[in-house]
Amino acid sequence: PPPPPPGTKPPPPPPPKPGGPAVINIAAPKKTLD
Repeated sequence: PPPPPPGTKPPPPPPPKPGGPAVINIAAPKKTLD
């Protein structure tokens, strides 16, 4: 998401997805870059 305008609080991080597939999907591109 785009950064919030100056002077505003950043939005809270999204809640983790149940089951953990999102964590695997996020980690995979990082390992690919390595």
